[in-house]
Amino acid sequence: MQTTPADKTGLTNGQYGALAQVILNLSSTSRIGFTYINAYTPFDTLTPGNEFNLTATGSNLSNSNFGVPVSVNAYGISGTFQLSPNLALGGWVGYANHRYIGRGEGDVWNWAATIAFPDLFKKGNLGGLLVGQEPKLTSTSGNIGQRDRDSSLHIEAFYRHRINDNIAVTPGVIWITNPNFDTNNQDAIVGVVRTVFFF
Repeated sequence: MQTTPADKTGLTNGQYGALAQVILNLSSTSRIGFTYINAYTPFDTLTPGNEFNLTATGSNLSNSNFGVPVSVNAYGISGTFQLSPNLALGGWVGYANHRYIGRGEGDVWNWAATIAFPDLFKKGNLGGLLVGQEPKLTSTSGNIGQRDRDSSLHIEAFYRHRINDNIAVTPGVIWITNPNFDTNNQDAIVGVVRTVFFF
């Protein structure tokens, strides 16, 4: 999406993101997906030391432009495997190369493993668990000089309960260890409830 055409930079003379995805159905119960994203932003979305960017996922450093335009090439692979009518495994791994124009480059990784329990306790319900790592700036080159040095996990559990054919309620818990990949930060635990209406 073009947002700043006056900048005369990037594919569309401004900020943009382009995505391509291929999904392979290996069987009726398993599939693998491959994703490529090319993006460019001419301005700084988040600088180190600022408050958390609540609209982004991952660490402050993984979301920072370090004050310069950034070109991103990102790659991902994901898969889902239905082992039985009541058990499914899945997960993904993502890698992004950030080119901080005029300053250097950075490597950002994320991953997750998931397990789902269809029809748990009742037909139409769904239980799920997720363990993963949000986007982390693991290494840099040039004169960036900063990276995420500590470890952090994103752990999530939820249960979707179909009250009837038109309403589903999903309570859940999200636990993030060492938020922002900083062991000085206390773990964050958040309870969530989502209600979906079907028409």
